[in-house]
Amino acid sequence: KNHWQEHIDKALKTGEPHQAEIECCDRVFSMTYAPILEADYVNIYALDVTDHKQAEEQLQMALAESQQREAEVTSLLNSARSVIEAHNFEDTARSIFNSCKVLIGAKAGYLALTAPDGSENEVVFLDAGGLPCTVDPELPMPIRGLRAVAYNSGTPVYDNDFSNSEWMEFMPSGHVELDNVLFAPLIIESKVVGLLGLSNKDSDFTDDDANLASAFAGLVAVALLNSRTLENLEESEERFRSVVQTATDAIITINGSGLIVSWNLGAERVFGYSSD
Repeated sequence: KNHWQEHIDKALKTGEPHQAEIECCDRVFSMTYAPILEADYVNIYALDVTDHKQAEEQLQMALAESQQREAEVTSLLNSARSVIEAHNFEDTARSIFNSCKVLIGAKAGYLALTAPDGSENEVVFLDAGGLPCTVDPELPMPIRGLRAVAYNSGTPVYDNDFSNSEWMEFMPSGHVELDNVLFAPLIIESKVVGLLGLSNKDSDFTDDDANLASAFAGLVAVALLNSRTLENLEESEERFRSVVQTATDAIITINGSGLIVSWNLGAERVFGYSSD
């Protein structure tokens, strides 16, 4: 009644019709107050807009979800493109990590690879999110606590109350404060070879965040595999060159156009022409 009286008085005072919404009995009504000045009273028209408001809210939620999915797809595509164009693993991994961190809303994190003997993580880079961290980055990072859960399961894991969890006993002195954490394993040929870690999201991590982080971790794993494959190819090529150059026989390489592309020392001795 007080709500209505307020708008009745306003309509009579201004002489102009106006609208307002009111909630009553779990319904939402759009009220129109139309003054009849000659008679000094107000006609009030009420329209139940509950269903319309709910539909509008659902539409807004659907739109927000659609925009979020579009941002995720765009970020993943850009990260995939960086893998294809990669020349340096650390730069590529950092670019993918930053995209993942921003999209999920984490403030800090790191990327680490498994040591050759499999006993610990070796940090590739650390982002403390502007918070103080006095831990020596050269110190070993044993595979234990929640990290071990991610390693052993091969699936992403998270804890939204990390600072009060059992895992805190494994934290070294001077480590950046962690409210919540998420670990997504890097997997190559069914073997966990590292972790992508995220922390300090303003809200809780969710299963959607875990799945998204896992997708980005997969791209980092592909970048790592490409980097290692390229290193192996370069080493193989270097060994091949070494064998060719030290061979006593003449070894000549000719391309599809019939042009000589390599001419070893043995060929120089046999034919009397330098490789130039």
